[in-house]
Amino acid sequence: MAFSYYMNMEVISLENATEHVEKMTNSNTVDYDEYICDDEKLLNNLKNGWIVAVSMCNYLESFLNTILRDCIHYDKENLMKASIDDKIEIIYLYYKKDFSNTKSKDGWAKFKELNKLRNNLIHYKINFLGYGTDVPSKWENKLNGFDLFTKNKMLDFINKICELAKDIAQDLHLIINDKVSTIICDGKDINVSYVTTKIY
Repeated sequence: MAFSYYMNMEVISLENATEHVEKMTNSNTVDYDEYICDDEKLLNNLKNGWIVAVSMCNYLESFLNTILRDCIHYDKENLMKASIDDKIEIIYLYYKKDFSNTKSKDGWAKFKELNKLRNNLIHYKINFLGYGTDVPSKWENKLNGFDLFTKNKMLDFINKICELAKDIAQDLHLIINDKVSTIICDGKDINVSYVTTKIY
């Protein structure tokens, strides 16, 4: 008898984010002067914060794709490639629910902010950050990374985006199966998806 194996990107995305946020610090400045950039701290926070940003954006998109695939049973590729906004609109239309209340909460704003940061880094164009030894309050390339790439800021992104996923699941009467593994075999457990309509 053959068993089927499944992968849940939400799980590995959260694991990556929480693992790398722990390597970050809450400062990008030298210990003796809060206005002077510490290149080593900033590089460490950028390396690890970048993984947090990509992982948490991937977490939410994977979460929505799981709803489309496993709860709505949508199997066409075009919607899977759609924007996050379009996916949410289609999902809420399918369930005949209103996203406006959840959209007004902190989680949605945090996701949009982090996704913008990720997109600016993916579509990296400008490498000039600022002038002199002082830390610029806003980076020239609009990343604002000096403020965002700190441990507490990235922890806030993780927590708020997880809250957003929980709010969406609650809106749609779905269940987040946080006991599921990244790689899972249905020979061991029939609950093989991160988001589901029922836990068996």
